[in-house]
Amino acid sequence: MNMVNNIKNRRPNLEDEYPKIESLFTLYEENGDDKVLIQLGHEIHRFLVDIDFMSKYWFSLLDYLGYDPMPIKLYIELLKKEYPDADCTLDYDNAWKLLVSVRLAAQCTDARVNVVVQDLYAKFPTVEALANADVADIESIVRPCGLGKSKARDISACMKILHEQYHDNVPGDFDALLKLPGVGRKSANLIMGDVFGKPAIVTDTHCIRLSNRIGLVDNMKEPKKVEMALWKIIPPEEGSDFCHRLVYHGRDVCTARTKPHCEKCCLADICCKQI
Repeated sequence: MNMVNNIKNRRPNLEDEYPKIESLFTLYEENGDDKVLIQLGHEIHRFLVDIDFMSKYWFSLLDYLGYDPMPIKLYIELLKKEYPDADCTLDYDNAWKLLVSVRLAAQCTDARVNVVVQDLYAKFPTVEALANADVADIESIVRPCGLGKSKARDISACMKILHEQYHDNVPGDFDALLKLPGVGRKSANLIMGDVFGKPAIVTDTHCIRLSNRIGLVDNMKEPKKVEMALWKIIPPEEGSDFCHRLVYHGRDVCTARTKPHCEKCCLADICCKQI
């Protein structure tokens, strides 16, 4: 307890908080629970705001405990336990259909896309059929997804390239995907992860919002910057599923348009929003 006693001696004005720090410290030494360690780190970080003090005691205490301020493995495991079967929420049975759906999903819900594409594929059931379709006919079907003209134009052009250059197949190369009309980094990552089983980080709106809220990135809004930051901390084999789980969590718990439901959040004990 010498570390905690040093804290007391230096910051007596925070006396009310020391019992909580002491109890967490004792609990962690007894059972080694990672969640307790995260809580302890958060409590110390919350109250020890003096830079000189932090430099001398904060880092030495955290080094002693082995505290990781970015417990990404714990985030991954808790979300995996909460959403064991999370996968892409766009319906598809062929890679080219996912390519079409992800283009339609821009500024549109996945649920609506899943309904609209049923009519699209009923009329144009193959890559070749869509490639040869009149853009106006595609637009008339996909209009409920919004941005009908641009989406229909991109889908038509994309299907033409798949038909003429890739024998109706979707390329399994990230850079090749980026060259397709209407395909950006988010879409290319989704295809690489879900279709080809390759490492992927899909920075959709949920991923960006939650990554900032729980402290994986700091005030980062640009999708590519968030993607690059997450590549550095998330194991490649976990990236795709982790992003899918963020979508589920963002819709059900850590919502955008209402107050987040922190009381039922599986990450509540370690989330930086709690600091």
